[in-house]
Amino acid sequence: MKRIIRLGILFLISSVLFSGAYSLWAQGVMGEAIPAITFADSVHNFGLVAEEKGPVGCIFSFTNTGNAPLVITNATADCGCTTPSYTRETVEPGAKGEVRVSYNPEGRPGTFVKKVRIYSNAGELPKELVIKGNVTTLGGNEDRKYQLRVGGLQVSNQHLAFPIVSAEGEAAIRLVVNNPTNQPIMVRLRKVPKFVSISKTEFTLAPNEPEELYLTSLVSPKDKPALRQGVLRLEAWDTQGGVRERTDIKVSMPVVPDELMIATEMAPKMDLLTYFDFGERSATETIKGRISIENKGDAPLEIYSIVSDNKAIKIKAKSKIVAAGEKGELVYSVNMREVARQGGKLSQNVDILVNDPHGPLRKVRFEAAVRK
Repeated sequence: MKRIIRLGILFLISSVLFSGAYSLWAQGVMGEAIPAITFADSVHNFGLVAEEKGPVGCIFSFTNTGNAPLVITNATADCGCTTPSYTRETVEPGAKGEVRVSYNPEGRPGTFVKKVRIYSNAGELPKELVIKGNVTTLGGNEDRKYQLRVGGLQVSNQHLAFPIVSAEGEAAIRLVVNNPTNQPIMVRLRKVPKFVSISKTEFTLAPNEPEELYLTSLVSPKDKPALRQGVLRLEAWDTQGGVRERTDIKVSMPVVPDELMIATEMAPKMDLLTYFDFGERSATETIKGRISIENKGDAPLEIYSIVSDNKAIKIKAKSKIVAAGEKGELVYSVNMREVARQGGKLSQNVDILVNDPHGPLRKVRFEAAVRK
């Protein structure tokens, strides 16, 4: 009796094993062959990207982990700044292929996250690849690489201007320094604005050695909207001769609320004249006037900051709030005595930061000359 029971158990186990084996065999031989695309990585972080150095690229490698030939049929990107290319040949089971993605940072300062969608015969849903990074600028659009010298040290900028920043965003800009001499130069950053962090504060440059310094925004949700300004104090001296020089570099950063970075239908829209040429004026004259502001939007316009870096120009808003459909005024004065002290010519921008999502930072230009 026990022998019969043991034989029955063995027969049952054999039946189960045979059934499983046959099922696997049927799937591989008699069932439909299916390709499968598996990427080694689906996200690439470029980190800090220098805008003026041009496009950057990366490679996403994949393997056909299925049991049929794989063909990529298309690849699409979020915008024209991102360009994908891919293996055009058929990828056999177990073989590898690649997708190359190029990103053009020109005119796109700040952080970016872009998706690339890969379509193939491996399924109806596309595979998503992600590239991201932070495009840094030289703090402006100047043509010359080095604007000033501090002793023997070449410095790229006199003014470092951040792009518009919100509490949830992050921006980075770069300051480039270079030692074109045949002697080492020591560099120190003695003063750094509280609203930025900097990659280095002290270093020595060998002869003909450049260095890139990265300044990153430090903004919190508690910060009020404003055009923040500060000074980066740079010192440089020849380690051989001991000659020390220093300069102050202006740093500016427009800070806006997070919600301003999201376009909405109910929003203010500021309209104003942005260029005033007063021609030649007497050195004893004070030019006074008003600039009309019209809110053509559907929500109240709020003026966060008005900043003039020139002592000759005084400007303020009569009211910080302009209701939808209403008009406001900026009141200004230009002191020609101060213009004369500055050399007799005025060509200066005034920065205005507002809650208009179409253009949060506006510049009004004043020009004048002292009559000879």
